[in-house]
Parts: sequence; C-alpha cells; structure tokens
Amino acid sequence: MCKCIECGKQINNPYYINGKAYGYSCYKKQLALIYKQWEDERNKEYSQDCFAVMQVFQDKKSNSFHDSICKQWEECKKLTGKQLACIKKGFTNDDKIQYWIVKQALATDKHEKSNCADMVQDLLYKIRRSNAEKFIKYFENEAVVNCLRLKREYVNGFHIWKDTEDDFDYTCISSNSEYLQDHKEDEFIEILKVFGV
Repeated sequence: MCKCIECGKQINNPYYINGKAYGYSCYKKQLALIYKQWEDERNKEYSQDCFAVMQVFQDKKSNSFHDSICKQWEECKKLTGKQLACIKKGFTNDDKIQYWIVKQALATDKHEKSNCADMVQDLLYKIRRSNAEKFIKYFENEAVVNCLRLKREYVNGFHIWKDTEDDFDYTCISSNSEYLQDHKEDEFIEILKVFGV
C-alpha cells in the first residue's frame, strides 16, 4: 500500500508514471496531461506557422475569402492545412519577408532564427534580380536588418556592397568578419552600408 503522489489517498494497486505512484483516476488525469503536452509540442510548429501567416494576411486587401479567414482566426485561432497553403501561395516576396521576420520572432533557438534569416536573404536576392533599388531600400527597414543580424555567418555584422567594375548592377550582402576588410581595399567595390553587431 502506498500514497498517490497527486491526491495523497492510500492506494492498493498503484499505477506508475516516471516512477511515481498514482491512483487510477489520478493516473488517467496525468496521462491526459502528458498526452496534451505531447500534442502541444507536436503542433507547436504548425501553430507558429499559422500565427506568422495571419500576422501578414490580416493586413492584406479585404475580400470575402480574406474576411472569412480573418473571422475564423479571431474566433478560434485555427486554420486548416488547405487554408494555410492557399494563403501562403498568394504571398508576394514582400509578404514572405514579413512572414519570415514574424516566424523568426517566434523561434526559440538560434538555429531556427538563423534559418529564418537565410530565407529572408534568399528572398532579398530574388528581389534584387528584378529591382536593385528596392533591394537596397530594404536595408532601411530595421526589422529586416535585425532579422539578418541573427544569421550565423553575420555574428560580427554584415555589409552591403556593389561591384563597380561590371556593367550590370551587382549588389551583395557579406559577412563583416570574412570580407569587410578585403572589400574596403578593393578599388572596384563600393561599400554601400555597414551594419555592426
């Protein structure tokens, strides 16, 4: 005979979880709690994804689809997989950058945060191909700069530079620790902006 760790009652036939004795009703409650924690952890990434998408989507132009999704989100904070995919599919590169910035803010470890910064940088390079001026203008946005600062390679900051030797407008982002000094000494490279740590 022993006592239930949860309610303190004497029990003849204990049920054990992690070496602790429970009566049957407390055992069922504890199992339900453990299962709920497991479910929450399993759904955490999907929930963060939905939250990040909705932070961007709520500010989009209103139409019947938009309004119904926003109403559903306000009422129950849930999206189906199809709704999530449909919303993401309609995102522009600007929307995707905002999405990854929000996703990075929700991330809990450095690896996730750095991956979000990688995604933002990839999107910036896509934008650069079609509009070099817009690419450079993004670096006036504090959220974009702060996002990129969390990229593993940019622990000592980064800089934006332009190759002046080529005929085309080639603008890049590089790590300060690896390339800044070389770029300062290169006569064919113009450093447009330096961002410290």
